[in-house]
Amino acid sequence: MSEVLTLLPERLLEQIEPWTPWDRRAWEPGTVLTLRELSEAIAWVPEGVLSSGSVDWFRQETRSRIGQDSGLAAGAVRQQLDEILRSPIRAESQAHRRFDELIRFLSKSYLENWREQCAMNPDLVNLERASRHISSHVIDTGYSPDWLRKKTQQLIRDKASALDILDEYIELTRQKPKLFDGFVLVHNAPDLQLLVKQENWVSHAETKHRLENAGVEVSELNFVGSLWFKVPALDERSAAEEVEERLQRVVVRSSFRRGSGRIEFGSNFYTRQGPMRFSQARRGIEMPNLTQAVYAPPSDDAIAAALDDALQLASPILSARSTSAVAGAWAAIESLLVTGHDSSDRLIGRAIAADRASTVVTASWPRAELTRLAYRVLGNSSTNPALKGELEVTKSAKLLLANTVLTWIERGTPFHFKDARDRCAELRMQALVRNPYAVLGRVKRYTTSSFRRLYRQRNMILHGGSVRPIGVGATLRTAGPLLGVVIDRLTQAHAQSGFRPLQAVAHAEVAIASTRDGTSSYLSTLSGP
Repeated sequence: MSEVLTLLPERLLEQIEPWTPWDRRAWEPGTVLTLRELSEAIAWVPEGVLSSGSVDWFRQETRSRIGQDSGLAAGAVRQQLDEILRSPIRAESQAHRRFDELIRFLSKSYLENWREQCAMNPDLVNLERASRHISSHVIDTGYSPDWLRKKTQQLIRDKASALDILDEYIELTRQKPKLFDGFVLVHNAPDLQLLVKQENWVSHAETKHRLENAGVEVSELNFVGSLWFKVPALDERSAAEEVEERLQRVVVRSSFRRGSGRIEFGSNFYTRQGPMRFSQARRGIEMPNLTQAVYAPPSDDAIAAALDDALQLASPILSARSTSAVAGAWAAIESLLVTGHDSSDRLIGRAIAADRASTVVTASWPRAELTRLAYRVLGNSSTNPALKGELEVTKSAKLLLANTVLTWIERGTPFHFKDARDRCAELRMQALVRNPYAVLGRVKRYTTSSFRRLYRQRNMILHGGSVRPIGVGATLRTAGPLLGVVIDRLTQAHAQSGFRPLQAVAHAEVAIASTRDGTSSYLSTLSGP
């Protein structure tokens, strides 16, 4: 069997898992959702919410992306899409209407096209591109990543092949939303007399009866009643997320009432399938350098204070509603990476912060991958014993670990990974060593697109008053972990080298450009010492 098809199931699962580390995640949503986002962005230009320049950049970037997507139909359909994307599209023009029709047409057979490519020409399939496009497409149709993770895990346990999994995904994307009903406990409710008048109110006695029928021990539960919900969704986890969103709206409205106290809900959505705990997902965000100073007092250092301010601005992304999370995330990036004194700031606008943030991420990616591989070797008895012995000597220093792994990859020595995910990472690093400038260029392009998506979503929310733009959920899923990398690496650059944020960006720009001659020896130090 082709190595691509052997590795694809685990790589798909890795891309789906909400906690996958940032360097191994998908950094963009699927192609079909991206096309829908572009159509939405075009419609905002006449309103003055998005500039024609930013949407034109988005159009050109999307056109370059679809050229290598095997999920798009070949022949006349792809040609039509390319022709439309070749020129600017005006809102409500015939080209705009044709574009929307093409999106609907393409989405019908997207996964079928990928399956055909994997079945007919597996050796021509790019593993990373396939796993990213396929996993993102299924999530973008409306499935919860956590539910899809469990589904994929079960398929892998049942020894399903890559093609079997694609068949299952195809069937999933054909499903229509179904109704999920259940109730949420109300622990406290100021002005309870107003709440009991609502159609979906369930009394204390009836709530207790339903809990007991569900086998729930009620003696230690404190509640005044519950609210009943019936929501359309593709899976029970997505249904719980929709209910949580509705509850958050109730909380916001009740916060503006007079008097003390606030409405408080339970943490479970009780359905016929069982209780679904509301998500407290942190969106895969890690900031290891910041955790070293988590209890430090406020600093007199202006740069350290600015970095901490950015962290405070970004904090809603951990758990808050999507609107607050998007606004705070972009504010954090802009506060660090836009000065207003630079000619680039005036020429490109505040979107330049997205380009600079992606530079930090791109420079950080090789060391993150190499270091993670080093730890995987140290914790795995089946890997190359000579490499493991060498790493044991240097394991106290992350940079030395990364350098050691890089040296072995440059030599072409096999690591003997049995774990499919680690083998995928090894293949990515081998590709990086063979052509560092080209690979880093692709990483830069993907991550720039991710940060610019965050900027567009922010503008649609704050300037357009759109609470639910099409891509807001996908934006937080993909850009959230990258935001953590930016703040964390800028903090490290200041602590270790005294770099200001824009100085750290300049260092990364020079380091990335230095790989143009094919040199790979410094890949582990692109983001600094």
